Amino acid sequence: MLEFFKQNGFLSSLVLLPYAILIRVNNLITAKSILPSEDYSGLANSVLSTFSNPILQGIISSLLIYIQALLINRLVIKHRITKETTHIPGLLYILLSAFLVDFLYLTPELMSLTFIIIATHITMTTYNEKEAAGPVFSVGFLIGLSSLFYFTFYYYLIIGFLCLLILKSISLKDVIQFLIGVSLPTFFHSVWEYFIQSETNILPNYFIKNINLDFTLLIQDLKGLITAVIIGIFVLIALGSYGRYSQQKPTSTQIKIDVLYWISLFSLLSIIVVKTPGYEHILLLIFPISIFLSMNFLSMKNKIVAEILHLFMIIFVIIIQFGLIEF
Repeated sequence: MLEFFKQNGFLSSLVLLPYAILIRVNNLITAKSILPSEDYSGLANSVLSTFSNPILQGIISSLLIYIQALLINRLVIKHRITKETTHIPGLLYILLSAFLVDFLYLTPELMSLTFIIIATHITMTTYNEKEAAGPVFSVGFLIGLSSLFYFTFYYYLIIGFLCLLILKSISLKDVIQFLIGVSLPTFFHSVWEYFIQSETNILPNYFIKNINLDFTLLIQDLKGLITAVIIGIFVLIALGSYGRYSQQKPTSTQIKIDVLYWISLFSLLSIIVVKTPGYEHILLLIFPISIFLSMNFLSMKNKIVAEILHLFMIIFVIIIQFGLIEF
């Protein structure tokens, strides 16, 4: 199966859709919907209210995962992160994003991650560009837009700015454009609330309410422990393979791989600033980790071992999703 997805063709990208639906089929069978919550933003609640049918939410979440997988493949191919032009990164993203039942639903984290993946791609296009006013503004705007769905992404303006510093020389003009881009979605949202005379306001009801540090850990029970161990293994593999990832690749690609590492680090550290961290927050880390692991799969000389490992991961996902092993 992996050999088929190694091909960079229209058919293999199209087959990722039924792959995503089948991998996440439990979400359609159990048909659980995510309800609006006071902990979510007004924009996220509007989406959840509009698409309240559980089956419809399941379909939308699968489509979002598929679109994100395509975006990841586009990022990897465009910036030559892997030596081969392949759809393996997107395939692994689909698979890893189904590792926990909590990942299957239409959550604010899942909605906002789409904009972050696009922002990462645009950030990488600024490499060594002296004039990149449009991309710099777009990166800020997409981070600001994602923050309207999931508050933690407001903090990603830090990592977004850091990545721009890594990729290009930053001027005062770039800083201003970036900050304006980050601020505009919140400004537009506030204007809209005023226009419709909304009873809620994004600044006191969403921004001020969520801007805090919370050192609550995800490891509260056996499920949290096992999840932490699995994520820890993935992180250790990525860290241990850094030399392999960068080997015999141009400087531009090496720097862009470094950007993915910084995003991974910030995704881990961002848990401490989430008011009530849930397992869905780990999706932020799955994005770069899927790219790293794809390079490990592609470097395996024994293709049978790679196929067996892929099959084992699918079986593990099925076991977890259908509660054959509960923790």
